[in-house]
Amino acid sequence: MLNKISDEFIIGLVFFTLPISIAANSISIVIFILFFTIKYKSFSLKNIFVFTLPIILFLIQIYSFFISTDKQEALNKFIPYLPFLIFPLGFSSILKNKKPIHLDKSLFYLVYGVFSILIYALIRTVIDIIFYNKRFDYGRGGELILNYTPHHVYLGVFILFSILLISYLFSKNKLGKKMLLIIPFLYLILFLLPSRSILLISFILFPIILFTFIRKQLSKKQLIIIFTLTIATIISCFILLDYTRHKITHAYYNLMNLEKEKTFNGVDDRKKIWKSSFELIKNKPIIGYGIGDAQKELNKIYKKNGFYKSNMNAHNQYLQFIMDYGLVFTLLILLLIMMLLLKLLKHKNYFYFISIFILLLVFLTESLLNRQLGIVFISLIFATSTYSLKIKKFETN
Repeated sequence: MLNKISDEFIIGLVFFTLPISIAANSISIVIFILFFTIKYKSFSLKNIFVFTLPIILFLIQIYSFFISTDKQEALNKFIPYLPFLIFPLGFSSILKNKKPIHLDKSLFYLVYGVFSILIYALIRTVIDIIFYNKRFDYGRGGELILNYTPHHVYLGVFILFSILLISYLFSKNKLGKKMLLIIPFLYLILFLLPSRSILLISFILFPIILFTFIRKQLSKKQLIIIFTLTIATIISCFILLDYTRHKITHAYYNLMNLEKEKTFNGVDDRKKIWKSSFELIKNKPIIGYGIGDAQKELNKIYKKNGFYKSNMNAHNQYLQFIMDYGLVFTLLILLLIMMLLLKLLKHKNYFYFISIFILLLVFLTESLLNRQLGIVFISLIFATSTYSLKIKKFETN
């Protein structure tokens, strides 16, 4: 019976449920490990260690657990990291079978998930307005849909990935030209989200996908149409949406210290968070504080510095790594990521190269690995990118 269910579907189910709900995603992960355990009956230790980066991240998390004094808090933060072990186990059994799977099909389930949650959120919002007389601050576009979607940063990451994937599959002639019309719509959604960093990264991403994936597949006229539609969407949103325009301009004023009254506190708060994080790191830079103690110690620095928002993480994954694991293990993680990027570049695997590059940019302003959605998504990206390299090696040999 299990042979009738494709590996691509089970992997795709994990991707699909990411934007839908944490509960559904947790169930899909359980299904993933049970499916590959029963279907292939064993795991290959040799193949497991092919997935060096996720395995090392999992082992470092174990280290961080043991150096923590608050074991209960450490356990709460350790359990969500299990996907860094679970996915290498599943993919090692696939490698043992030596029958390559079509990852493109699995990856595209995330696009289905993103559209499903956006449509659901829009329908629910309309129902709330018409039938329940709910009112929103319409200038703050994100409020229209964020009651029914994941945290805006993670939703933004999923949308960026969807834009990249659509462009990539189009370049491989696996999607038709009409699918490119989805890209302006996804950019519109990004404008409705509160995250300025995600919006900035989307501006960086657009010329990359245009000249890496789309340009060679379109005539000059078609390229101009897609480019014009997307730029028109961006400019229209900037002009028509007060919230988006003010959000960007006030961020600039805040950075340049030109603003006396803080209309948007995101930039100013991050300055205080990063200052406190650096202060904490100075006290214990080499071995870190452990996943159970880092936040508690950071809260003490917040209190000392008069920062009113406690329990805020570092909002920078690099600083978070150093606080949790120390400088030595942080450098090891970054080294492994760089090695993976170089391998992807060497094999001209630009899709995964750009995907991980985007994550590294998001790491500058967000601690993505502090929530299950980030952990699952990043562990999947690391596992599937490594698998794609290994399969290419098999095909070459």
